[in-house]
This record gives sequence, C-alpha cells and structure tokens, in this order.
Amino acid sequence: MAYRELGDAISGLDWFEAGDAVFRTDSIDSRLLPPLDDAHAQRIWLGGFAAGWADWAAKCPGGKSTETLWSALHRRLAERTDLIECLQRFNCRGWCEAR
Repeated sequence: MAYRELGDAISGLDWFEAGDAVFRTDSIDSRLLPPLDDAHAQRIWLGGFAAGWADWAAKCPGGKSTETLWSALHRRLAERTDLIECLQRFNCRGWCEAR
C-alpha cells in the first residue's frame, strides 16, 4: 500500500499496516498508534513497524542499515515515551538492536 493519502486511508488500516505506515511516513497521527492498554494491538503494531524497518534495511548498501530498529522506534516515537515503555514489555531489545 502506498501511504500518500494516509489521512484518508487510516480508518482502513489494521495495526500491522499502521505500524508499517509510521515507519515509512512522517506521520505520527495518533490514530496510527496502538492503545496503551492493548498489548495485543501493540504487538501487531510493533510487527508492522519492524517489517517496514526490515524492508528499508534490506535496501541499504550491503543489506546493512545505519539505524537499528530500536533507534528507529525511539526516533519515530520520541514524543510518545509512554508507548515506548509499553513496547519494551515485549523484550525485543536484542533483535531491535540488530542491524
């Protein structure tokens, strides 16, 4: 899916697609972020964000990214430390730091 008209498409996205969209666009529309009290939605969203990052990383020279998944999460969610804290419960730091 192309995320050009994201505002119009947000209502049709699932959590996986929303996570991917947050990585691939400059949008931090709150409708694209999972609820703080829904661990299931957060896990699916994180998978979508990771998929977007992995696709981007694979296209980097030599298949090596210059930014870890974890640093990408922190950069994109800099204003949402509450969500970052929730995502940390999934104990993904090891694979999030891989390049």
